[in-house]
This record gives sequence, structure tokens and C-alpha cells, in this order.
Amino acid sequence: MLPYDVLCTVASFSYRHELFALMLASRDLQLECAKCILQDTVALNSDKGIVSFIYFMRRNQRRRWCFLRSLEFGDTDLDPNVAAELGRVISRASRLEVLSFEHAEVTLGAHPQLGLGLAAISTIKHIELRRVAQHACRMLEAMSWPLETVVLERSEYDQDWEDPDWGERTHPAALLKNSRATLRSFKNDMWSGCDLRLPQYPVYPALHALHFVDAWLPPTSQWPLTYPNLRKLKVSSIDGGCPIDELTATRLTNVVEYAEFGCWQELEHFSGGLLDLYALGLPCRILNVDIGVSAGSVEAMEPALSNARPSRLTIRLWDSHMFEGDAPELGFPSHLRIPGMAEVRIMKLEITTAGPKRGLDLDPFLEQIYDALSPLELHEFILYVEYPDCNDWHRIIEPDTSDEDEGTAVRRRAPTPPTPCALQIWAETADAPALASRAFSAVRSLRSFELILHPPHSVEYRHPFGSTGWEDQRTRVLRDEPTPPTLT
Repeated sequence: MLPYDVLCTVASFSYRHELFALMLASRDLQLECAKCILQDTVALNSDKGIVSFIYFMRRNQRRRWCFLRSLEFGDTDLDPNVAAELGRVISRASRLEVLSFEHAEVTLGAHPQLGLGLAAISTIKHIELRRVAQHACRMLEAMSWPLETVVLERSEYDQDWEDPDWGERTHPAALLKNSRATLRSFKNDMWSGCDLRLPQYPVYPALHALHFVDAWLPPTSQWPLTYPNLRKLKVSSIDGGCPIDELTATRLTNVVEYAEFGCWQELEHFSGGLLDLYALGLPCRILNVDIGVSAGSVEAMEPALSNARPSRLTIRLWDSHMFEGDAPELGFPSHLRIPGMAEVRIMKLEITTAGPKRGLDLDPFLEQIYDALSPLELHEFILYVEYPDCNDWHRIIEPDTSDEDEGTAVRRRAPTPPTPCALQIWAETADAPALASRAFSAVRSLRSFELILHPPHSVEYRHPFGSTGWEDQRTRVLRDEPTPPTLT
């Protein structure tokens, strides 16, 4: 028999099924194996699984509860008796930190005791709640968790919830007020009640990152009051094809209210769509701006960046009309000649397409970009190109039955290799030093040029055993590079 400390070491490197075998082989190892088992997230997806979990946690004088760190509930209807029993004992998880619900309303609606039992735990720091409505609301109102990160997704307002104050109760700023002293990061996904204004907003002094996504942008002038120390803001709520005129009223409302109530002096980072930044109308400077620009939003660049005045700017061109030459009247490079670009020192241009492009020619487009950037004191330029692989697109192989008798095997012609698209050819033959030389000639202040080529996902399938074939190919060139650059 191996020494106990050696067995403990073996247990720490064992898989879950091996740990259960060790528990049966040695009574002395039961608590140590249980500790190792409970280090990973415990997923409860059925009544049977919950009953087994409760029996498992009863052993060792219920000392196993203190090892539970992360708990996840699946999208499954629970028996009310099972939910009630779990709610009765779950408060023993005195060190539980992570809690996740795939369908919060179904799970918590099985029995009120479950939400109350979870709310009684005092150590939960991270939650992800999907399909949120009245039952999740009641749990969050009852809790006193020291939350640090919160993800709320896909709200579901139950029409049977007859509460005249349901809108105010489920507003994200009010819903998490019991954790306002500790909350640091908040993602709010598809919460349709955000446009309701509260009579009074709790303050979250520790919150530094806010992510608002997939719901129409509400009036946001209360955000600086509610999250006064915010540093990172991500807003992805408005479709790129939305006319700017429809957003002007929201922007003007925000601008007027910022002037009245105040705003942040500075943000470290903004990420989202160009129209999102435009509609926000923030009067503060934003050091790092990451925006997606489309043909329908490019006209908003000048007003959106006028106050931001970023020192680092990332522009993502996902709409191929912006760079493939089919709509030269868009003149995207000309929109870089705006006052809001004056303080940009690092610029990243991301170009991506959803499929093959036959007539695309990036070189003239890049020449226009460099010409537009030439007046700036730009220090670094990063070009990121994500290209498709035409060779992996599905092709129909027509059968050849000219010489076949009925009932015999059908011969198929060998497929004709497709012609690579223009962007794929450009990416696979790109000469980084030559591209850098052109950039350095056009932008005199430029010190560094970096080319990043992102191969298609299909490369991963051709190299399934850990090959580096799918990794980004990076080449960085300095203006006074003494030796030829190398690929990493």
C-alpha cells in the first residue's frame, strides 16, 4: 500500500472516473477524492443527478460541501420535491463562488426554496443567468452576494407576473443593488426593460467594465451616475444598416442630459459598432476605440470620433462593399481625414469577408488609406486580413453515366480545382516588407508596420493534431529594421 501522501498526489492527477474508483478502494481517500472531484464545475441537469449529488455530499459528516466551488444548472424541468430538498441543503456550500443557470426561470420556478437557499450563501462572486424573469428577480433581491462579475442573458417576462413594479424591479441597475459595493464587470444581453428610467439609481463604485448587447440602445445619460468609475464600455446593440437619422434623436437626448447631469472625464476602452458610439453621444475622451464600420454607418465617423479623440483606433471592415471597389462613392479612406483622428498613434485595420471575392484588389485601397493617414503623427499601423479558402468550399460532382448500364456503379468525374479568390491570393502572396516600405514612404511618422494574416477555419481540419497551420501569421517590420523580418 502506497503512503497516504503519495495516494493524495495520485488523486490530484486522476480523472473523475478514476477518483470514484479510488474512493471505493480506500475509505481514507474518500474526502481527498471528493475534494478533487468538486474542484471542477458540478453540472446538475436532471432530478436523478440532483438526488445523487445530495447523497454524495452527505458523506464525511457533510464536510464535502466546503469543497464545492462552481455549480451549473441545465435547461431541465425539475420535480418540486427535488428542488425543495436541494434548496434546503444548498446553503451548506459555504465556499461556493460560481453559479450558472441555462434557464433560470424553469429551474428556480420548480420551488421557491431553491432560490432562497442559494440566496442564503454568502460567498458567490460570479453568476451567469440565462432566461431571466420573476424567479431570478426574487433570488437576486434576497441575496447578499459579494458579486464581482455578472452575465444576464435573454430576459423572459412572464405575463402571469402581476406586479405593477416589475419594470423597476427587473431593471439591471436595481436588480443587482445588493452587490453594488463589489460588482466589477457586468454583461447585459437582450434585456428589453433597460429603457425604463428609475426614480433613483444605485451607485456601483467598483464597476469598471460594462457590456450592453442585443437590445435597442436606451437613454444612457444615467450610466455615468450609476457607474461613476467605469473604464471599459462595450455596446453592441444597433444593426449596422440602421439609418443614422433614426439615431439622431437618441444622440441629441444623451448629449443634452450629459450636459445637465455630467459624464465620465475619460474612458480607457470602447468596443462596438460605429452607430453605437454615435448614438451614445459621449462627450468624454476614449483612449482606445474599437469599432465596426459598414457602408450604412461610415457617415457617422466624424461626429462619433469628434469627442473620443482616441490614441489607439481599431476599425473592423466586415462589409466587403467598404474595400472591394464596387462602391467607390463610399470613399472610406476620405473619412479618415477628420479632426477626431488627430491624436491617433496606433491604428489597426481589420479586413474580413464571409466568402470568396473574385474582383477584389487591396493594393489600391491600401494606397488610399496610407494617403489619408499621411498627415497624422501615426507611430504604428497594424493590418489584419482574414481570408477565405476557396479550395474547401463544397462542390457538386456530376455523375457520368454515359457508358454505364442500369444498376451498375456510377462513375464520378474528378472535381475541377476551383480558382482561388482574389483575397486569398493576396493574403498567400503578401510581401510584408514591400507593404511596410509603401506604408513608411506614405506616412513619415510611422515607426512600425505589422501584417497579421488569419487563415480560414478549414486549415484547422486539415491539421487536426496540434499543427500550427491555423495560427495567425504575423510579420512586424520596423522602419530601421537592420535584418529581414521573420514570421512567427
